[in-house]
Amino acid sequence: PLFGRVFSDAEQGGLLVRLLAETVGVPLLPWTVHGLGLKERRVFLEDVERYASEEEFSKIACYIAHGMDGESWGRLCEAMPKLRVAAQKRFTPLVEITMIHKAIRRDLAELVYYTQDLNAQDDIQLNALLTRLRFLHRVHSCHADGEENVLLNELRKRAHSDQTEKLCSDHDEEVKLFTTLIAKVEQVKKQPPSDEAARERERKVLHDAVKEVSSHLSAHMDEEERHILPLVGQYFSVQDQDLLARQVMAKVPAEFGQEVISWMMSALTTDEQEKLVKNMLRAAPHEEFKNLAINIALSVQEGSFDRERWNELVLRVPELESYSHSVLSSKDEGPVSEVYRIHKAIRIELRTIRRQSEAFSREDPPNPREVALLARKVAFVQRMVLDHSKAEDNIVMPALEKRVPGIASQYEEDHCGERMLFERLLEDLSSLQCASDEQECRHLLKSIRALSRALEDDMKHHLKEEEQNLWPLLVEKFTPQEQSDIVASIFGQMPAERLREMLPWMIRTLSGEEKSTMISHLLEVTKSTMFEKWLHTWLLTDSISVKEVVEEKNSISSERMAATSLILLQGKEDMERAIRAIAKDTSLTLDERTQYIQNLMLDSMKKSDAVKTALTGEVSEAEMEPVYRSVEGGSKVLGCKHYLRGCKIRANCCGKFFACRLCHDEATSHAIDRYATKEMLCMHCGKIQVVGKSCSNMECGKTMAEYYCSVCKLFDDDPKKSIYHCHSCNVCRVGKGLGIDFFHCMKCNACMNIKHTKKHKCIEKVMESDCPICNHSLFMSTTRIKYLHCGHLMHLDCYKDYAKAEFRRCPMCHKSLADMTKYYERLDRLLAGQRMPQRYSSARCELKCDDCQKTGVVPFHFLYNKCQSCGSFNTRVLSIDPNGGDPGAGPSTAPP
Repeated sequence: PLFGRVFSDAEQGGLLVRLLAETVGVPLLPWTVHGLGLKERRVFLEDVERYASEEEFSKIACYIAHGMDGESWGRLCEAMPKLRVAAQKRFTPLVEITMIHKAIRRDLAELVYYTQDLNAQDDIQLNALLTRLRFLHRVHSCHADGEENVLLNELRKRAHSDQTEKLCSDHDEEVKLFTTLIAKVEQVKKQPPSDEAARERERKVLHDAVKEVSSHLSAHMDEEERHILPLVGQYFSVQDQDLLARQVMAKVPAEFGQEVISWMMSALTTDEQEKLVKNMLRAAPHEEFKNLAINIALSVQEGSFDRERWNELVLRVPELESYSHSVLSSKDEGPVSEVYRIHKAIRIELRTIRRQSEAFSREDPPNPREVALLARKVAFVQRMVLDHSKAEDNIVMPALEKRVPGIASQYEEDHCGERMLFERLLEDLSSLQCASDEQECRHLLKSIRALSRALEDDMKHHLKEEEQNLWPLLVEKFTPQEQSDIVASIFGQMPAERLREMLPWMIRTLSGEEKSTMISHLLEVTKSTMFEKWLHTWLLTDSISVKEVVEEKNSISSERMAATSLILLQGKEDMERAIRAIAKDTSLTLDERTQYIQNLMLDSMKKSDAVKTALTGEVSEAEMEPVYRSVEGGSKVLGCKHYLRGCKIRANCCGKFFACRLCHDEATSHAIDRYATKEMLCMHCGKIQVVGKSCSNMECGKTMAEYYCSVCKLFDDDPKKSIYHCHSCNVCRVGKGLGIDFFHCMKCNACMNIKHTKKHKCIEKVMESDCPICNHSLFMSTTRIKYLHCGHLMHLDCYKDYAKAEFRRCPMCHKSLADMTKYYERLDRLLAGQRMPQRYSSARCELKCDDCQKTGVVPFHFLYNKCQSCGSFNTRVLSIDPNGGDPGAGPSTAPP
C-alpha cells in the first residue's frame, strides 16, 4: 500500500522490471510463473512487457522459456504471442550443437599440445592417443551425420544457400582427415623403437596433421555458427528448431550416449552446463531429459564428472535430482560394487594429476613444493592401482579363469603398461626436482604432461573395459556368496597400513550414501573377525558403534559417520590436513563442520593435557628401574625375555609398570587390556608420558623400538623378527605382512601362511576356540599354531606331543590329522601280508569313514578296515557279518 501511495504506476512498473532484471540469474521468474494460473501468467507478463524495454523483456522472456517445460511454454505463448517473439531474439534452441562444437574444439586443442609433448618411442602413449582419436572420430561422425542428413537437409528445402553444399563436402573431407590421422599414428608405431630419428620425424608429421585437422574443424564450426545456425533460426520456429536438435542428437547411439554426455559436460563451464540442461528440460520429451539426467548421474557415479560441479548444477536445475536419485542409490551389487567405487576414486585422482601437470607453466620452472606434492600424489595413486591390479591378478582372474578360460590373458598386458607409465612419471617428477637448467625443466615438463595424459587415457579405457566385460562376468558366473568370498580374499591380503591410506581416500571421494554403503559392505565381509574393533581404535569414538551409524536411517547420521571417520582417519596424524578436509566437506552443513573442527581441536587439547599430567599415581623404585635382556656375546640390551624395547607400559587395570603385557600377565592373576594402555615409562630417561614410538622428553628423544603398533601398544626392537598388525585379528602377528607371507581368512578369523590360501578348509571362527589338547586360547597365543588337515587348530607343541602318542585323528572331528597317504600305503602292505584266517575270509563289516563321512560294506579285517570311497583307514566298524551275507549261517554281530 505504501508503494501505491508514494509511486506512480509507471514508477512501480519500472521497479518491478528492475527487480526481475536483477534476479534473472536465480530461479525466481520460473518459480513465480509456475505458481500462477494461465490467465494470471498472461496478466503478469503483460504488465512486465508494458514497462520493460525491448532488451529487458527479451532477456526475461528467454529466462522464463529456459525454466519451463515445452508444453507449458507452448500454452503460454499461445495466450501471449509477443512472448515467443521476444524470447526468439535471445533464444538458442540449437544449444546442444554449439556445445558439442566447443567440446570438439577443446579436445583438438589438447591433442595439438599432446602430440607436441608426445614421446614417440613410447607405444603406450601412442595407444592412448589412438584411443582418443577414435573416440573423437566417432563423435564427429555421429554429429556430421546429424547435421548433414537432418539440419542441412531441412535447411535446403526452405532456403537456398551455397554454404550448405560446402559444409557437406567439408564433412566428407573431415572424415578422411580423421582416417589419415589414425593411419599416421599407426605409421609412427611401425617404425622400430630403436630408430629414434625415424619415430621423431613421423611424430612431427603427425603433429602437423593434428594442427591441420584442428584448424579445419574450427573454421568449419565457426562457419556453421556464423551463418548456418542463424539461417535455421530465421526459417524455422522454435518448435521446429527443437525438433531438429532432437533429431541431430538422436544420431548418437544410445550405448554411446553416456560417454558423449560425460565428455561434453566436462568441457563446459557451469553456466554453459546450466544453459544446456535447461534447454533440454524446456524442449526435450520427458524420456529424453530423463536419459540426460541419468547419463550425467552415471558419469558422477563412476568418477568421470566432478561431484562438486554436479551439486552446483542440481542447485540450479533441481529437476535433475528427481530423475537421478534412484540411479545414484540403486547400483549396489553387494561387496563387488566396492570395486566400481575404487575405479571411481582412481578416475578422480588421475584427472587431478593430469590437471596439475598441465597447470605447470610451459616457460618458467615450476614451484618445487608443487612438484613434490604432485609426486607424492602420483606415488599414492600408484600404490592404490598396483594393489588393485595385484588383487585382480592373484585372486579375481584365477577364479574367473576356471569358469571363463582365456579371460586372464586379456588384462595382463594392460596392468604391465600401467606400471610402466607410473614408473616413468615418478622418475620424471623426481628428475624435475633435481633439474639444473631451464632446458632440462622444459623437457621434463613436456614428458610429464604427455605421461599424465597417457596414464589417464589408458587407465580410463582399461577401467571401462573391466566394468563392461570383466566384473559383469563375475556377477554372472558366481553366486552372491561366492562373490563375497572373493572380496573377502582380497580384503584378507590387504595390509592394515594400506587400509589406513585407502579408507580416508575413499571417504573423501564418495558421497554420504556411498560411504555408508562401503562401511556396511566391509562389516558384512568381516563379520566373523575383529575388524570392527580395529576400526573403533581410529575410525569412531568409543561412544558410537560402527553398526549403529551404518544402520541409522537418518541421513544426518550417515554424514556424521563420514565426517567423524575423516576426522579420526586423518586427524590423528595431521591436524591441519584434517581441519582442511572437514572445511571442504560439502556433505556437511556449516554448523556440523564447525562442531567437528571444534571437537577435533578439543581432543588435541585433551591429549596435550594428558601429556602434562601423565605423572599420576605412585610408582615404586622397582618399577622405575630399567630391565635388560642378555644377548649373544654377553652384552645386555633394554628389554625383557619377550621383547626388546626401550620402555615399560603402565597397565590400565592395576596402574603398575611392566616391561610388556606378557610380563604383566605372568606376574598378576588377571590379563591386561592391551588396547587400554595409555602411558609408558622411558627406560632411557625415566620420564612417564603418553604412549608413543619416541620419547617426548626433548633432552632424550630416543626411539622406543623399531616396530611400534599404536593399536596394540606393542614395541619390539628385535631386528631378526618381522611383525605386522592384522586389521581383522586386531592384534600383531609374527610375519612380513598380509599379502606378503600371510593372509587373513575372514571365515576362520585366522591369519594363515599364504601358501594355504586355496588349500585350507574353512571353519567359522575356528581361531577363536581353545586348543583341544591344553585348553588354552588359540587366538591370543604367542606360540606357533598347527593347522590340521580338517581345518581345526592346535598348538604346534601340543600337536607334536599328540602325534608322538600315535594319535592320528583330530580330537574334535576325528578326521585324519594330516595327509596320511604314505602311512596308508604302509598299512596296505601290512594287510597284504596279514591275511584273515580261512574260516573268516568271507566276513564282511559295515563301517563309517571319519574322513569322507560315508558308510559301506567291506571285507572285514581284525587290524584295519579300508574305506572303499576314499581309501582311508580312519574308519569305525558299525557291525560285522562273519558269514558274508549267508542267511543260513547265523546273525551278524556288533563290535564290542
